[in-house]
Amino acid sequence: MIRTTLTALALCLTQPAGAQPAQRAVSSAQPEQFAGRYEYSDRELTGFIELRRDGSFDYQVKAVGPQVEGEGQFWYALTGVWQANDFGDIRLSNTPTAPPRLAQLIATRDPSVRAAFDIAAPGIFSNYGLGLSINDGEDRVLHMLTYGEWTLPLVEAWDKTRTGTKLPRKLEIIRSGDDLVLATLDLAPGGPNRFSFAYTPSPIEPFQLDARIDGATGIEVEFGQASIKMSRKP
Repeated sequence: MIRTTLTALALCLTQPAGAQPAQRAVSSAQPEQFAGRYEYSDRELTGFIELRRDGSFDYQVKAVGPQVEGEGQFWYALTGVWQANDFGDIRLSNTPTAPPRLAQLIATRDPSVRAAFDIAAPGIFSNYGLGLSINDGEDRVLHMLTYGEWTLPLVEAWDKTRTGTKLPRKLEIIRSGDDLVLATLDLAPGGPNRFSFAYTPSPIEPFQLDARIDGATGIEVEFGQASIKMSRKP
């Protein structure tokens, strides 16, 4: 795995490292044979997942070795609850303790664009897992927001006719972890088309990951758009 892969994986992950406060474990019993600590290590990554008998877990993956100049050291950490079946399939999840808030700051008319908005949020924006759902009356398209901004130009570069980009009928800003709609913007010709928001995330952001026991001594855990295999410690 090369360093650029770490950067791409970081953009796929929805949680800020270390952002998960302790959470009460589920009361249902777990298969005791799956509980334990599993670890992974190579030249660029080290990580572990600990499945506790009370149904809670900790999951961490971080980069090792020299830090790349101009980049933060990669670190991914989750705390939540786990549930397993007798076949070794495991679901890792949590529940938000409070809803997020998306406050509209500006709604104005900008003749230089078809539509545009920006969202101010604390920390690294890509960690919040916000997406933009676009409905043009025919299709619905979801764009993940990596930097908290989006612009629909008057004319797309590929439009050789220069007739102008179609204005979407509706924009929805959603939290991808649970498809929660945070704001709905109904657009109309001549109306407001540039918006600005401030986002306050939940103290615990929602997530759901899958894992599977791999033989008698290992586990494979979802990691970004891939997975990571860990070995059980005695």
